[in-house]
Amino acid sequence: MQQLLSIQLERLKKYLERDKTGMRREILKILLDKKEVTSEYLYAQIGGKYRKTKRSFAAILGLLVVRLGMLKRNEKSGLICYSLKQDFRDVVKEVLKRYEYDEEHSDDKIKRLWN
Repeated sequence: MQQLLSIQLERLKKYLERDKTGMRREILKILLDKKEVTSEYLYAQIGGKYRKTKRSFAAILGLLVVRLGMLKRNEKSGLICYSLKQDFRDVVKEVLKRYEYDEEHSDDKIKRLWN
């Protein structure tokens, strides 16, 4: 399990390095805060800020399920709900905390995590 978390940590860092707008980090923060979310919920919360469609948020959540393996996907009353897997909560918290620290202490627009 530890090796899997290490691989996921590296994938998450690379995923966030390509986050030029901060939207991916904001989605991860919401996933940490809420038990479950839908793409519609994310769109209502931050869609206008990033000028993205509901479909864009569904695609991001799908990527987090399939590519990064960090989310669980459940269908409830016709809605697809996503939640952060318990095993990845600490990993996500640590990466976000480090990313925010790097942002506060650097003038660069695009940060590199753990060079």
